[in-house]
Amino acid sequence: MDIDNLTKEAIENAASSEIVEAKLLKHDGINSRIIKVRTRKGECIAVKFYKNEDRNDSLRCMREITAFKHLEGLGVKKCPKLITYSKEANWCAYSWIEGKKTLKH
Repeated sequence: MDIDNLTKEAIENAASSEIVEAKLLKHDGINSRIIKVRTRKGECIAVKFYKNEDRNDSLRCMREITAFKHLEGLGVKKCPKLITYSKEANWCAYSWIEGKKTLKH
């Protein structure tokens, strides 16, 4: 999976490391797709691209950033850390947290 040059450059600058691998995850969400990237330093990053089907979709990125910051402020330990984002291109890059996909109840 290719990441456009502007997105790649922004992530590499924020991570202070070159991206050496990018893999589209098969279990994308309903409102987004996720690419797992690995940097030369060995760091894994989740790059989440939000769909742009209507006006509200462009707000998803900012809402998610706000929600994660709120959880972090509450002391939640297993919360991804924001690395960088583009409000204009509607994507966010977060620290990767290993684990299993949660099931819907």
